[in-house]
Formats: sequence, structure tokens, C-alpha cells
Amino acid sequence: MLFTCLNDPVYKVCENSLKIICRLMRYNPAEIIPFLKKKILQVLGGLNHEIVIKEKEKIEILDLLSVMITHAPNIIKPHNDTISINIIAMLNDPNTSNTLIPSILNSLSHLSSVIK
Repeated sequence: MLFTCLNDPVYKVCENSLKIICRLMRYNPAEIIPFLKKKILQVLGGLNHEIVIKEKEKIEILDLLSVMITHAPNIIKPHNDTISINIIAMLNDPNTSNTLIPSILNSLSHLSSVIK
């Protein structure tokens, strides 16, 4: 049931279900870790696309990434380089709006705590 909640159109439902799934990872890693790895690749794919997506969707993607970085750091570690390259590229993009920058910096700060 929690896995299907990640496809909910309401962002808060997705965010909270992702937090719960990450917390349950230590109790059932065989089922949850592959799912989280797939979700990380989906989020990275959403950041990589050159297709113009709404700013609100970018903020939600970055917030979901921050949730995964915070609650599942062991799964994020192999993807540190890719994530940081994508986040820094978004930050260096001259078309990035001022409303998107706080989410970018938030994700980058969470990622820096994992990289140590």
C-alpha cells in the first residue's frame, strides 16, 4: 500500500509515504532496498530531463530527493557524484528561478552530510 502512495498526486502523501518506507528499510531490506534504488533512478531521471517541467514539480522532485538523502543515506552513497553533478548543474543554470534555489541548496546541504 505504501508503494502505491508514492504515485499519489498530492505531494505530501508521497513525501510521508517515502519517509515511512525509508524507515521500514531496516526491517525488510530485501523488498525495500531495490524499490528505493529504482525510485532514486526515477528522481535522477526527472532532474536530468531537458524537457521543461513546471517549477513546482522540480521543487517536489528535489524535496523527495532530500527525503531519500536524509532517511536512506546508505542507498544514496553510490549515487553521490551523479546527484551532486545534477544539483550543481541546476544551480549554475542561468534559467533557474529564485524560488527553486532554496530547494536546490537544501538538497545539496543534505547530500553534503552524507558525503563525509
